[in-house]
Amino acid sequence: MFSPQRMLFPVDFSAPCVAMAPLVAEFAKHFHAGVTLLHVLPPNPLDAHRTEAQEDLNAFAWPHFAGISTCQALAEGEAAEEILKYAREQQVDLIMMPTHGYGPFRRFLLGSVAQRVLREASCPVWTDVHGELPTGKGSAPTNASDLHVRSVVCAVDLSDGSRHALRWAADFARNMSAKLTIVHAVARAMPTPELPIDWTPQIEAAAFEQIEKLQASEGTHAETRVVTGEVAHAVHDAVEDADGDLLVIARGPENSTWTRIMDHSYPIVRNAPCPVVSV
Repeated sequence: MFSPQRMLFPVDFSAPCVAMAPLVAEFAKHFHAGVTLLHVLPPNPLDAHRTEAQEDLNAFAWPHFAGISTCQALAEGEAAEEILKYAREQQVDLIMMPTHGYGPFRRFLLGSVAQRVLREASCPVWTDVHGELPTGKGSAPTNASDLHVRSVVCAVDLSDGSRHALRWAADFARNMSAKLTIVHAVARAMPTPELPIDWTPQIEAAAFEQIEKLQASEGTHAETRVVTGEVAHAVHDAVEDADGDLLVIARGPENSTWTRIMDHSYPIVRNAPCPVVSV
């Protein structure tokens, strides 16, 4: 059963970070997990800056994480590097962090810290809704006792990583008593003079067959949707159609066969209408 015990919440005191804090706290309460609030200082900070950062971290923790098993940690160096190092050394089960994609242009880009953590973390990474400060899904719950996760969507590309992503999504959905939907996106095979046949129906049928085998191997019985179009936009529309509260996708190290998947995962995270867990 899905039950994270060690969570990591990188804190930079930004508006997106503050907005995400109640969700992290409620998640920790639900799973009886401990949370580390990690703030990364630039290299070689002055003692006064270190003291100020610790005071700010104390002030940040008090209203959001009172009554929760919480550890506060300061690190010095490059933010993504220190986040990854801490997660690795402390065997963190889940990193929760915003993407910091705010403003008229930054909504098209992931923050450099989030991008590297997504690329290199060995544990699942939960990122909040990308874009302007969220007012709906992914923002602080309107009812502090409710995580509002009633529908989990797992996007699979039918690579080896799909099995791990589906397993994570299914365990989480069972824990939350949520509906699970599986989505697979395929590009439309447009006819050409050399190949004047639209093979899209055959591709979709083959995808359904592969997903059926995947579900059989994982013991799941989720609704399956095969959608056609550019991956990020097709997944976005499928999540909205399923009224998804959480999207689970697969990702992995840049220097492995996952590079192809990462080409899609960044656009998926940028465009998703709900939080995304990258497994």
